[in-house]
Amino acid sequence: MYITLRKYRVNGSYEDLRKAVETGLMPILKASPGFQAHWLMKCNDDDVAGLTLFDTKEHAEAALEKTLGWVANYARQVLVLPPNAMFGAEVEWFV
Repeated sequence: MYITLRKYRVNGSYEDLRKAVETGLMPILKASPGFQAHWLMKCNDDDVAGLTLFDTKEHAEAALEKTLGWVANYARQVLVLPPNAMFGAEVEWFV
């Protein structure tokens, strides 16, 4: 599995961002090969994080261009760009 994690500064309403992710980004991610899950996390009043899980690094990289295009075109009103980004393979799940 491969995870991408991006932290954004919010420049608007978290609720507006949540709705935009649900109606705009999620259909793009769900149509992407290897997509497993996406989480939107409100870190505090000013920051959010998006964590996305894919089967492979290649799948994540293929979806990255679509995701960044969506962010640049549709989420710019509620996010400060660019995000802080982290990537990782070797994901371990501890319960």
